[in-house]
Amino acid sequence: MLTRDERAAARTLFNIVGHIPDPASLPGIDFSILDEVIAYIMKLSLAVPLAVPMTVEMKLPDWGKKIQFNGLSSAATLCLNNGVMQINSLQQFIDNESNFLGDSLRDKMNEIYIAEKDSHTGDDLFWAIVKTASPKAETSYQAAVIVIMAKYFESCDIFERPIRRMENKK
Repeated sequence: MLTRDERAAARTLFNIVGHIPDPASLPGIDFSILDEVIAYIMKLSLAVPLAVPMTVEMKLPDWGKKIQFNGLSSAATLCLNNGVMQINSLQQFIDNESNFLGDSLRDKMNEIYIAEKDSHTGDDLFWAIVKTASPKAETSYQAAVIVIMAKYFESCDIFERPIRRMENKK
């Protein structure tokens, strides 16, 4: 059961984003919708540079610590957890499309993240990214975006790595 504050936050998010998909009822990934979502994201023109130069070495953060560090609620966490379960399907799709789609999509999602993080944090940032990256405010489109977000959340291309901020404070 949600607390009064959580219900108020959910109403605020609904007013900002529109329809919010119910993580429990998200269907399997629809590749035609995924294709449309990726095409839409790739056409976005945000003109924002990448936050961090990409390096060869990649160390994935602790998922729970990253979620907590970025102030994400249990609802956003559930969405990301559901998205993570479909990353292999997304990776197969990317691998079948082109050699550079994964890198280009990563860069575009990073641009969206950078553009939105100046005015949003926590769940507001999560849903702002969903809204920006979704060609339509429909569950199937938002679910595809969340799968993409889960992939790049895991690799720290979107949202902050907990260690990075702590190191900057030194």
